[in-house]
Amino acid sequence: MGAFEKDGLAVVDLSIVRRARGIVQRDVAGAMGVSTTTVSRMEDDPSSMSLAELLDYARAIGLTPADLLAVEPVYGRRWSFVVAVTPKTKRGADKGKHGAMHSDSGTVAYEQLVAGAASDAGLCAGAGPVAVTVTLHLPTKARKDADRVLTAIFDGLKRAGKAALADDNLMVIQRTNVILGGIDRMHPRAEIVVREIRGVA
Repeated sequence: MGAFEKDGLAVVDLSIVRRARGIVQRDVAGAMGVSTTTVSRMEDDPSSMSLAELLDYARAIGLTPADLLAVEPVYGRRWSFVVAVTPKTKRGADKGKHGAMHSDSGTVAYEQLVAGAASDAGLCAGAGPVAVTVTLHLPTKARKDADRVLTAIFDGLKRAGKAALADDNLMVIQRTNVILGGIDRMHPRAEIVVREIRGVA
């Protein structure tokens, strides 16, 4: 389920709860005493909400403050696939000889492997929002930056275009989890599971 950080806490994306409960923005606006435009702005950028607005919104859709940290998602379709090479980390793009920014060829090749594996698994651009779990089996204990590994994988999912995820922004990939599966010198890999988020319980 979507979440954002507020004062150091991961808070659920309440717009998903609202839609799952069949509540329209107009009703939330009426309960809060604000315009539907204000409610739309809050949902577009929930991290901009004050704590008072966040609590008022939660009450308007029938939640208590404690519920903000306790709502769990309802999952739909599930896709799993393996990228059977050493997971790559993605660094910032460099300028080519003509001044254009581009990633190194090794990273591009890895992203293409991710895209191909996602396509073969049947992942489609219409899926979303989704939760992505990545289990890494590394060849050595050398340090790898989890964020940079995820960036390469997410860019690979996006690179697949209509055959995989439409984008890798937070509106599409709303939950992520990275797990170190262990050291496997013979068969390093990334095991990727993508689950569609349909709503909340």
